[in-house]
Amino acid sequence: MNDVLKSNLLDITIDKLSIVADFKEGIKKEEFIRMVTSSNMPYSLQANRSKNFGYEEVLKCDSVDCGYIELAGELKKASVDLPKLISHRIRLEIQIEQEKKAREVGESLLSNAEYQGLFESLADVKELIAETDEDGRLTDERKLKRHERQIELTIEKLKGEIVALKSEIDEQELATGFKSEAMEKIHEEHVQILLNTLENKEKLIEVKRDELLRNAEMFLQLDANGFLPNNGKKKNDRLLKDVRFEFNPKHMAYNRVVDEAIRLVLGLLENVEVTGIHIACDYPVKIADLKIKDLSSKSECIYLDRDKKIETMYIGKRGSDNHLCIYNKKRENEENETLDQYPDVEHVTRFEARLRKKKAKEWIDSEYNPFDSIIVGDLEKVDNSKIKVNDRIVLEAIMNDYHGRYFGMMDKDQKSNWRKKIKQHVPKLFDVAGDYEKKKVLLTGELAELMKNKPSKQK
Repeated sequence: MNDVLKSNLLDITIDKLSIVADFKEGIKKEEFIRMVTSSNMPYSLQANRSKNFGYEEVLKCDSVDCGYIELAGELKKASVDLPKLISHRIRLEIQIEQEKKAREVGESLLSNAEYQGLFESLADVKELIAETDEDGRLTDERKLKRHERQIELTIEKLKGEIVALKSEIDEQELATGFKSEAMEKIHEEHVQILLNTLENKEKLIEVKRDELLRNAEMFLQLDANGFLPNNGKKKNDRLLKDVRFEFNPKHMAYNRVVDEAIRLVLGLLENVEVTGIHIACDYPVKIADLKIKDLSSKSECIYLDRDKKIETMYIGKRGSDNHLCIYNKKRENEENETLDQYPDVEHVTRFEARLRKKKAKEWIDSEYNPFDSIIVGDLEKVDNSKIKVNDRIVLEAIMNDYHGRYFGMMDKDQKSNWRKKIKQHVPKLFDVAGDYEKKKVLLTGELAELMKNKPSKQK
């Protein structure tokens, strides 16, 4: 395959950070509100209430983007009202359906960020419902049972993959009559990759079985109320942390007021947990001119502009812990009347990874690359000497098919085969995953520094 063209990346940043935290010892809600709404702070208490379950007061700044603060109500583990959770879930589902229908006729009621927030809130509420017991409490027993079931499902999935791998290995080892030594070598390397994959999956099953044993040992330690000993939980412990804070770290580098305000808020908090990260990769290209394909098996959703050209592309479920959003950043700036980071650039396409929950919490130490399955194809550079004419035609059709019609007509094996051919024969116009890898150390360093709340250097 041809080399990737030299990247024309504009920037990679943490575009949004969501955290939950407790007030520092000795600070009460009323005092926190007084401190962040004082005369030297830009925040003010809003008339509207939070849309996130269990949170009530909202504080934000109307003049500059210093983030969005939500404060928890007096929700306790022992008094979680399951009917209220279910009612909240239904209300969110209705709002999502209303917005979906409005968008189908081009009459959006919400911004893209507000619409996305509904999906994330719905996922959170469903998780709370799944982890509460019949008395409405979030017990360790319920969490252990759920974890046990997840491990068992993973083991069953791995067993099925191992059976398929063994079958493919047996089939490959029967292959003979290669036309050249080079082809035979490629075949041997392919078989070795299959064997290595098989070994890794068998090891992973053993790891998961060890997890089941540890889970079983923890069951034996549960008290009469379903909690583990010495974990600091009591029957009246809070289900939610005191504060939910969502802000854009990038704005801190350009505005001293924003930097000082956000750092003051962080200085009032402890037991901080990262619950969401948006990682944005920006390129000076028009999204409608790109041939974008996801080589994983995630679902895709495409939105077109009035000229029937692609404007936004979602990859993965919008309420999941990990999905991608690829969109026209210039259009988004205009619609939301937000600061244009690139005023001298005509077109900007943003590739945005939206990580939540476990994916966000583990991001700093994880080797996971959220852009790894994305290819931005350069069809003009396809080497016709290495591909059959019919294959070239099908590859171009797939890369130009934003609605997934061709993949929709294929079975699982056919999809897998064509994904491999795309990866093998279609050069990348630019490498989003590679650009992300080069910048990740810098990004994780910035996040670590921010969580320690050390003063930053202003640009």
